[in-house]
Amino acid sequence: MNSESFNTSIINYFIDPTDLILNETGKIKGTIIKNFISVENEVEETIEKKIELPFEIQFNPQNDDNMFRFTIDEKRNRELKRNIPANMEINRYNETSKYSFNDPSWFEWDDTSSIEDAGYSVQIKYVENEFIDSFDDHSVYGSALATPSNIEYLLIQPSLQNDIQIQLSLFPTFKIVVFYKFVEVLTVNEEYLFNFEHLRSIKARYENLSPLESEFGAFKSDNSFNTLANKKELFFERETYKFGPQSIGLDFTFKNNITQVYGIPEHPGSLKLLNTWDDEFLEPYRLFNIDAFEYSHVNNDPLYGSIPFMIGVSHNCSVGVFSNNPSDTDIDVKYNDENVLTHWISETNVLDFIIFVEESPERLLKSFTDLTGNVKLPLLSSLGYHQSRWNYESSLDILYNNEMFKKLEIPIDFFWLDIDYTDDRKYFTWTDEAFSNVTDLLLKLYQDGGKNLVAIIDPHLKTNYFISNKVIEDGLAIKDSKFNNLVAQCWPGDSIWFDFLDTSKAYDLWFQFYKDFLSDATVANISNFHSWNDMNEPSLFKKFETTMQLDAVHNNGFEHRSLHNLYGLSMHETTYDVMKEVYNNEKRPFVLTRSFFAGSQKTAATWTGDNFAKWEYLENSVPMILNSGLAGMPFIGADVAGFFGNPSHELLIRWYQLAVFYPFFRAHAHIDTERREPHVIMEKSLKTGNLMKNSILKRYQLLNYMYNEFEKSTHTGEPILKPLLWKNFNSSDSAVFDIDDQFYFGDLIVKPVTESEKETIDMYFPETNNIYYNFNNYSEKLVFSGSDRNDRTVTLNVTLENIPTYIEGGSIVYLKETPRRSTAAMKYDHFTFIIAPDKNGNAKRTQIYIDDGETFDYQNGKYVKSFISYVDSKLIVESENSDLNEVPQYIEKVVILGSENSNGYSIIESLNLPLFESVTVSL
Repeated sequence: MNSESFNTSIINYFIDPTDLILNETGKIKGTIIKNFISVENEVEETIEKKIELPFEIQFNPQNDDNMFRFTIDEKRNRELKRNIPANMEINRYNETSKYSFNDPSWFEWDDTSSIEDAGYSVQIKYVENEFIDSFDDHSVYGSALATPSNIEYLLIQPSLQNDIQIQLSLFPTFKIVVFYKFVEVLTVNEEYLFNFEHLRSIKARYENLSPLESEFGAFKSDNSFNTLANKKELFFERETYKFGPQSIGLDFTFKNNITQVYGIPEHPGSLKLLNTWDDEFLEPYRLFNIDAFEYSHVNNDPLYGSIPFMIGVSHNCSVGVFSNNPSDTDIDVKYNDENVLTHWISETNVLDFIIFVEESPERLLKSFTDLTGNVKLPLLSSLGYHQSRWNYESSLDILYNNEMFKKLEIPIDFFWLDIDYTDDRKYFTWTDEAFSNVTDLLLKLYQDGGKNLVAIIDPHLKTNYFISNKVIEDGLAIKDSKFNNLVAQCWPGDSIWFDFLDTSKAYDLWFQFYKDFLSDATVANISNFHSWNDMNEPSLFKKFETTMQLDAVHNNGFEHRSLHNLYGLSMHETTYDVMKEVYNNEKRPFVLTRSFFAGSQKTAATWTGDNFAKWEYLENSVPMILNSGLAGMPFIGADVAGFFGNPSHELLIRWYQLAVFYPFFRAHAHIDTERREPHVIMEKSLKTGNLMKNSILKRYQLLNYMYNEFEKSTHTGEPILKPLLWKNFNSSDSAVFDIDDQFYFGDLIVKPVTESEKETIDMYFPETNNIYYNFNNYSEKLVFSGSDRNDRTVTLNVTLENIPTYIEGGSIVYLKETPRRSTAAMKYDHFTFIIAPDKNGNAKRTQIYIDDGETFDYQNGKYVKSFISYVDSKLIVESENSDLNEVPQYIEKVVILGSENSNGYSIIESLNLPLFESVTVSL
């Protein structure tokens, strides 16, 4: 259905005014009537149908975040579907919030709330009467509507969210208009694209169709690939559709001069979402977690994770739309001159949208992560360098690589094991010959600077061994459509899949598996083993869609189609919680997941999947990471320097230089690639190897600066890497909304080199700052006048040694300059502060955060948090919190940029200024 063919006489959705309920705190409830004429039934009769769809508008009582929730469900019963088994849920899936919300009761109000301090008021517009313009005098909160039949719309004012108003039109079709500070910013169902396929029986399927709906694929798979000729290529038979058609669709129009939208990862391509509407080559953006083998960088295909959160940004307003729905979803995007039209269609579940409206992208993302949760403070060591490949062959292989890192004085914190560490690809086992004493391996790594080991553990479990047998015995294997244990092919061959969505039972058994697996290590008080959850889209080895058939059934009674995109989250969240308990709630777990959903940021890091060792994938990693950050998932990286293929030495260098700033820095490669650890490359080219080493050293210099960015994100949800629009959304130059080959890292602005043999590169310097200092060469700076607002692109010379990196004027960046073998080894090193003054010679207040980097003691106040500023040639340390049972941390050296001497900067050494107490010193 589209707006051009919309006709209320054929199909219409309107709100029944007699069924509005306005007397519940924080909620407006009612019924949307689906009214249509069926003219295509078997006997060609004209049948008028009315379907009742209950809806709610909910307001947030937790704080003043400008958000509200809009849900639509349907009344369902088994009378229409008598063939549904008793252990299968008849209702649509509506439990997503248990996973996606940080607090599932976020929109629930205390029963003691009163009209005076909570709820909303309503202003009524009658069809024939003057507009009533006083909320106070005509509030209908807590009372029935006197004359509901002639209401045209309600104007709703939440009592806590004062900056937004919601106009709810009742007829001729329902529509929602959202106002921010009395300006229209978002319209819901303006194009009449809302559609809700209700429950029906096969027998009554024709009389439940309007002329604008189709029977295609309603009760069985009609995919063109499902033919007799292709049957041998399909692992599974044709999927069943027990409930018939269940899709839901709705349109959202971003207004107030919002002309670009972002988010909805994970897809390759640009930061700004592409125009897909009626595009000859592009499909709508699809949110469907899938094992995207050898994915292309040039399209918008779905990849491994899904966060259905889209944001639109203008100069004075940021709007977010979150679809709290983990089923297969398509989103079309249409750019117009002054607005953006988007159309969202999901295969099933209830319609559950949360709308956010704030002034800035920063405030918008905080609102979104207040709801879905912030990243947890990671292990400090997990921000260091990770060395991986498929596959390190033995404990000796790992230890040899570690010795080479030590010999060449290259820091490292994590080594990784892919699937072949297991006995015959059976998870929670080890290959005896190659890994005969893993506890000893863990101990050796820990003793050498607190280094860590990560091993892959996937959700598919080989049949007929003690782990999978126990899963089946406890009833935790996912079932096929006939309620038999689902058995399919994956890496181990015939496998079953653990059902993490049967939460309490799943946790207990998964905990027992990890506890037994790590018992020798934990008895020895060793806690440096961590987990990698891969293939958890879930991935199955079949040739069509490479994932679980959607009519498989979980033990909570729902079909897999209802919660497909939640599966990976349910696994990695269980793993995180289990690992935390295995380590007695003392050590922070590190979990990497390939599949994710909204809320995944609370318990896992991720990466961009199986990329190629090609320049295009290096370039594409930046917008992918930026969009993930804008959707609340900041702990992300990309396989350095490409999973498939062998990178050139130049590509290796450039990828390592960019990866310095990746929130997650892991080198990883396919089993068929050549070895490319830094020591291996050094044997072939000392120059290339040393440049790789220099990048790793720079990462460790900036490690605490990055850790501080993560600490801020635990409170605000802000990305670690930020697009230029983040700080410049109100810039007079619209270029900041489109640039996706540069980014902010704290107060550094970075331009990676993503093409071969570049000697010059164009870099954009936003107008919000007029001084930029070269981070690679302290003697150089760029100064713009206030009138240089339209000429901010500078052509820079580049060499192979560095990528362009600049410090914004008025900023402070801090480093630990002494190279060590790991994060733990540099724990008590003191700091160098780089002061980059603004035009007045000052630098703004900058946070520095320090804790033990490993435990949860910071939650009990065991940390140092101070703020450093530079004003009138004085360095000012303001201590906010100072309680850390560690060796004190000091500022050892200060570099002041922009000095008048011949170097262009000055150095003050041997300062020993404490960071754990307030102090002011003249420099």
